[in-house]
Amino acid sequence: MASLWGVERAAEHLGVSPRHVRSLIASERLPAQRLGSVWLLDPEAVRVRAREGAQAGRPFSPVLAWQALHVMDAMCVADDPRSPAAEAWDAIADRRVRHRLRQALADPRPSARWRHALGGRAKRLPVWAHPGVLARMASDERLRLGGSAAAAAHAVDAADPQARRWYIDVDDLDAVLGEYRLKRDDSSELDLMVIPHVVPVELRPAMGQPVPLAVALVDLLESPDARERHAAAQQLEPLHLSGAP
Repeated sequence: MASLWGVERAAEHLGVSPRHVRSLIASERLPAQRLGSVWLLDPEAVRVRAREGAQAGRPFSPVLAWQALHVMDAMCVADDPRSPAAEAWDAIADRRVRHRLRQALADPRPSARWRHALGGRAKRLPVWAHPGVLARMASDERLRLGGSAAAAAHAVDAADPQARRWYIDVDDLDAVLGEYRLKRDDSSELDLMVIPHVVPVELRPAMGQPVPLAVALVDLLESPDARERHAAAQQLEPLHLSGAP
């Protein structure tokens, strides 16, 4: 715990008020963990936030975020990113959307920028779950494995295989909460990533499988573990187009 920062020190490093830091924590723009009534922050997460600065721009809409992830995943899994990514681009009918995504991918943005830009892909809901239901949750097709466990399934180094994050369609949320008696708990390490109605079915992760590699890597960018963030950044940084596909 000695290596973690309190709100006051984080505020000093960011050049903002402690109240603003608490607002960032409450809106999930700055990861933190609570010990009693005290918030504790990973210094590296605070440094990443400082590097993002005021130039991070507005996050993508949920639909645009998933379209970007679809293209990024095609680039992640290819020996030659440009060729298979072309099929993903062709699936995007709206030229304005293609143009915006091309601009984003042509900008060699730091991995922290990707975390910010794609933050709207789903709404994070931290939950408490009885340990006895975790095995059942792992086999529930409504819950797509995400986070470090999905990254481990894609053989990402340093990723923890323990399941702590699942993606779920908003239409399934109430049923899953009731079936497993899940309760909202902001201090929990388990969370559901709720995909909103507006995201077309074809852009959502496949049922019964870990989320695609690009999604898992963006999840790792939000991890409190510096090793996981570094592993994700190493794979995401090369996703840069020198020109339009």
